[in-house]
Amino acid sequence: KERHCYMFKGSVADVEGVLTECGQFTSIKSASKRLKRIGLLFSKAVPTEITVPEKDTMCIKDIETRSGNFTDGCGSISIGLAKAVIEGARLDLPEQYLPSVYQIRYSGYKGVVSIDPNLQQTDLQFRKSMKKFESGIRPFDSIWICNYSK
Repeated sequence: KERHCYMFKGSVADVEGVLTECGQFTSIKSASKRLKRIGLLFSKAVPTEITVPEKDTMCIKDIETRSGNFTDGCGSISIGLAKAVIEGARLDLPEQYLPSVYQIRYSGYKGVVSIDPNLQQTDLQFRKSMKKFESGIRPFDSIWICNYSK
């Protein structure tokens, strides 16, 4: 993991104001969990400027087993949307290569999505376990790529 330090000149109220614009963090009672969620705003990621209409997103149940959450942090993306994401991120990939898995950040969601050929052209499915905070700012309503299958 990379370590970074960000400096911000302002009052405590200014800092709280910026955080409120980015998302809803006050409901997270654990200080360490809250800091982890705020840290997601600073993930090393490539913006795509691809937004997905709410009607094309779906939050689906996680698959729980006796040993734990089998689908923790794993969602699905349509082939058409995956192609748009790669174009939007301007990734330098070999011709005809379409990664099958993407690590993303999107509107308070964090996790990986894999291509599901059964989804419609622009569909994106999240698991409940992927939602880390309620997003409050428009730039985080586009898909950001942290990594992809190589």
